[in-house]
Amino acid sequence: MEMVDSVKKTVLRHNMFYEVENITVALSGGADSVALLSVMRELSKEFGFTVYAAHLNHCLRGEESDRDEEFVRSLCESWGIQLFCEKADVNGFADSEGLSIELAARKVRYDFFERVGIGAIATAHTASDNIETFLHNAVRGSGLRGITGIPPKRGRFIRPLLDVTREQVEQYCAEKGLAFCVDSTNADEQYTRNFIRHSVIPQLKKVNSAAVLNVANLCESLRNDADFIESAVDLAYGDVQVKGGLDVEKLKALHPGIRSRIIAKAYEAEVGTVPERVHVNAIVELLEGLSGRVGVQRDFAAEIKHGVLQFNLLKSDQELVEVEVSKFPFAYNGVTLRLETLKSFEEKAKFNSLLLNCAVDYDKICNKLILRSRKPGDKINLKGRNCTKTFKNLFNEAGLGLATRDSLVVAADSVGVLWLQNFGIDQRVAVDDTTKTVLYFEVNNVPKRSLK
Repeated sequence: MEMVDSVKKTVLRHNMFYEVENITVALSGGADSVALLSVMRELSKEFGFTVYAAHLNHCLRGEESDRDEEFVRSLCESWGIQLFCEKADVNGFADSEGLSIELAARKVRYDFFERVGIGAIATAHTASDNIETFLHNAVRGSGLRGITGIPPKRGRFIRPLLDVTREQVEQYCAEKGLAFCVDSTNADEQYTRNFIRHSVIPQLKKVNSAAVLNVANLCESLRNDADFIESAVDLAYGDVQVKGGLDVEKLKALHPGIRSRIIAKAYEAEVGTVPERVHVNAIVELLEGLSGRVGVQRDFAAEIKHGVLQFNLLKSDQELVEVEVSKFPFAYNGVTLRLETLKSFEEKAKFNSLLLNCAVDYDKICNKLILRSRKPGDKINLKGRNCTKTFKNLFNEAGLGLATRDSLVVAADSVGVLWLQNFGIDQRVAVDDTTKTVLYFEVNNVPKRSLK
């Protein structure tokens, strides 16, 4: 069959079955995963591996989620395939970790697959998923690695359907008489991926009917390019390393594409998180001076001392440097400032309710926007409180110690404070029905210093 032959070429090209004796299929019950399970059954006879299946009930769609679970149980029983199946409280996990539902579901799902999966873990990502990922990351301004699409292999995970379109999957299911479940939320275009799937990709197909597979080929070329660049970065990284950090003059002499990646590599090694582009750009600008400091994530600052770029943990008693915000996005001591249209912000806030308490009407800001640490006499009329309180009173009520108080970022204009990290915004700059542009403060770190 045509699709099976296509899958076989993919797994051979990427060596997916090398030394694999068992494969666990991530089985949602949808057309893609049912087709994947069927194809793996066929190929298992030729390649000699045993097929298992794993299904996680996210408990997000009520009876529909339970229906999917019952379907996959019945399917695996009829095919004689051992199934690993669990339920998860994704909503509860999202609330406890401060994550969007989408991110929480993905983390819980992949943790489940890693834990119960036997051998390689096959997911049913197709070429159609690949173009959606490519477009989603491209319009968000992702770097090169972000637009390489979904990798064919990553650790234990393999994607045998990556060169097959969703239409080919549905045709395969029809030819084989395979039943499958339909997720009702897949039609909701309020979700970005669904909008790309139902409204954007059909328009691209009008330009070129082979758009989906062409982008799949492009992603593969970009992955090869990214691998080559990363090997060059590794070579250059060793050359710029000196005691205590990175040699600034050698960094400045490098090609910008290599330089920014070395900074990102050093940042991740020292700070422990992958930097956003805004943080890397801030550090690149810092290189133009002979000295200086810029706050980044998790209580760290990038500093230049004696010609060496260092990443240092901020001292608990270190006052934040006062800066004027002149462009967006803007990174400052673990906080990133971003501008969005009201409509775009509301879309983000649906998936991250924490943003609602960190958003102001940009047009209500008076004159200069300043970021700094607290000052004597600071006060704020927190949205929804209907009273103005001094920072001192707020901090005493919250039981914050001096070190934590000094670490909090304050945003102010010529009138006064408009946002206090971990507390919220001032009522005078609150978003309302007249708002056109939203400025929101994305907190990348939660101060870890002692509260007392």
